[in-house]
Amino acid sequence: MVGRPADGSGVESRPAEPPAGPGPFGRLDLPAFALLLALFAAERLAIHALGVSPDPTAIAGLWQHLPLSALREDYWGALGGLRSQPPLWNGVLGAAARVCGGDLFCVASGFQWSFMGLTLLSAVMVRAGLGLAGARPWLAWGAAYLLALGPSAAFFELFPLYAHLTMALAAGIGLALAALARDGARLWPLAALYALTAALCLTWSLFHPAFLPLAALCAWLAGARRVVTRPAGLALLVVFGLAAGAPAIRNQADYGLFAGGTWGGMNLAQTVRGLAREDRARCAFSTAIKEIDAIHPGIGHKALHLPEAAWRSRACLDASVAAIAEAPWSWLWGRAGAVEASHRLWPYEYAQYRPLGWERLPIPDAARAQDAGAWRQDMSAAVLGGWPTFAWYAAIALGAVGALASGRFGASHGLALALIVMIAAEEGMAHLFNGAEQARMRWTVEPLILMLAAMIVEACLGGRRDGRSS
Repeated sequence: MVGRPADGSGVESRPAEPPAGPGPFGRLDLPAFALLLALFAAERLAIHALGVSPDPTAIAGLWQHLPLSALREDYWGALGGLRSQPPLWNGVLGAAARVCGGDLFCVASGFQWSFMGLTLLSAVMVRAGLGLAGARPWLAWGAAYLLALGPSAAFFELFPLYAHLTMALAAGIGLALAALARDGARLWPLAALYALTAALCLTWSLFHPAFLPLAALCAWLAGARRVVTRPAGLALLVVFGLAAGAPAIRNQADYGLFAGGTWGGMNLAQTVRGLAREDRARCAFSTAIKEIDAIHPGIGHKALHLPEAAWRSRACLDASVAAIAEAPWSWLWGRAGAVEASHRLWPYEYAQYRPLGWERLPIPDAARAQDAGAWRQDMSAAVLGGWPTFAWYAAIALGAVGALASGRFGASHGLALALIVMIAAEEGMAHLFNGAEQARMRWTVEPLILMLAAMIVEACLGGRRDGRSS
């Protein structure tokens, strides 16, 4: 029986609803996005005016790519036989090749325009994720502006590889984790998290299928304990886990390599200083290409997609693991040195590829430090040795540890911890199992790093207590 209200009004009183939590956007976001769009367009037009453009020859020259002719003539057959790489990116490449009819300029330009769209989408997702975390709007938009307007975004828009796609997927993961931290009872953010993580695994072999249970752990840390352990949540994990793990299961059955690609053994060999000389030579990618090309004349670097390369990688894995077991501390010390060296480079400082005309941009770039006449861009590389870059990443790492230890993240503690785990997992895989290119690899998690940096500043400012987003 319902009692009469104490005020005698005869109207039944209801308990007050809890205050609404922060939303992804606020009233100032439309002009902020309009300004971002204007600055983005002006910057890209200026880059174009300097004659900077993607290099179409990279489409055929990148090792990760199947021959375009094979993708055009037998799309599903080529993808079905692909073992060296997860299939998703070559699927995108093949679709572009079929639309463009093999015109490399058309493919490269199509990727450039698509990647520019991904830049803006990723910036909006960073803003939305930080909005859900309760960050001040200017901080959230600051992170979004840094992502979209920094030179790394322009570089990877001009790089016809999966790096920019994986960055956008990671930005979506950050937003999904923020949504789970905001309301851990809903199923759709968990489904989005698993789907995006599975897409990462199916795009780039660095993301091992083990990232699916890691994503579940991150969701649990963010505060979605109930939905993660519900039958529906567990079913989602199984479904997306099997999807992400399908290439690894096949490679395990055929070559004894449980990974989405087959180059892991040769990649690991690059990290082992104590590897026997003959093993080091045999495990070099250049040697593999040369020796397999002698068996299949004219195949060139596409030899890395053949079974001979997979079996060689398997042997390199065994040799590398044995060498690491003999001197584990020496190997770890070398990997620690790689962490320091890679974080003295911005993601765009990548020597293995440069867009056409990239040297004309007045930005620091260690990758082109030796170019004739390129004096203006090497303040960080030639004079400061990249230490300001290292200081930026070190400040984020130390700030995150300090905010966690002091409890200053407040209600965003779980989200911050989840972001740290995801970033650390990518950085760990990049530095432990690859000999080089970690700065380029870091671009994938740059949205998560910027989200974490904004949350650290928010924590230092005292955090938002009112639970509202303006």
